[in-house]
Amino acid sequence: MRGLVSLSNLYLLGPLGMWGLSESHIPLTLKVLTLFGSRLDDDPMGVLGKLKCLTTLRYDASPYDGKTLTVLEGTFPSLRVLKLWELRPLTEWTIQANAMQCLADLEVKYCEQLTEIDGLQQIKTLEVITLVRVPNELERSVREKQPNRPIIAKSTQTKKTANEEKDEDDYSE
Repeated sequence: MRGLVSLSNLYLLGPLGMWGLSESHIPLTLKVLTLFGSRLDDDPMGVLGKLKCLTTLRYDASPYDGKTLTVLEGTFPSLRVLKLWELRPLTEWTIQANAMQCLADLEVKYCEQLTEIDGLQQIKTLEVITLVRVPNELERSVREKQPNRPIIAKSTQTKKTANEEKDEDDYSE
């Protein structure tokens, strides 16, 4: 794929090994990338962050099965839109210094284990943050780290107490 120098938009559907995301396979001219159902085991941010032309990155439908994402220092220099959808096992997300310095639109959906985004406060370019079906802890944390940004929160979820879970089990029987 590296030889496709005119390719600017790529939608990858289905399971994908990290070899498919290696630097030698991805066109450096890529502006929009969607990973749908890729089921990656390794954090792809290190490789993808080197794509200097990338403006939009979408992860959808279990694109990554790991628990941690790390955005390395100085990476994603042109990224304006980041959508993280259905990263259900994700528990930790760290954004290092000077990363994603053009990010304007962040959307996090169905990341039910994620409670904090470490380093989010350093991104000063955010125009809107959308949170859908995420823990209340994540919404509170984002509001603290980005107090002057519009935040759209839909159906945030609270952790259930043992009694609430028992009541649901009793009802379903």
